[in-house]
Amino acid sequence: MTPTQTWVVLGVLVVLTGLEVAVAMSNGGHGLVTVGLFVLAIAQAAYFALVAMGLGGETATMKKLVAIPLIIAAFYTVILCADAAWRALGWVVSK
Repeated sequence: MTPTQTWVVLGVLVVLTGLEVAVAMSNGGHGLVTVGLFVLAIAQAAYFALVAMGLGGETATMKKLVAIPLIIAAFYTVILCADAAWRALGWVVSK
């Protein structure tokens, strides 16, 4: 990776982080903010993996080996968010 490419990656990650901060500080609905932060976090992780780690040029098998744990983590994140929402709404009683 050349120094110019490194600065581009840094710039994109700084912009995405700035967007995350802006979304987190916004007065939007909690659900929208959560979804926005989730989408931005996935975008950051995907960009970093594809560009900075060089997975964009890897074989399809390697991409699948990386994508499967990310999909599992994303699914687990959705489940945890749903659990937190249900507890906040009182649909699940904590013991």
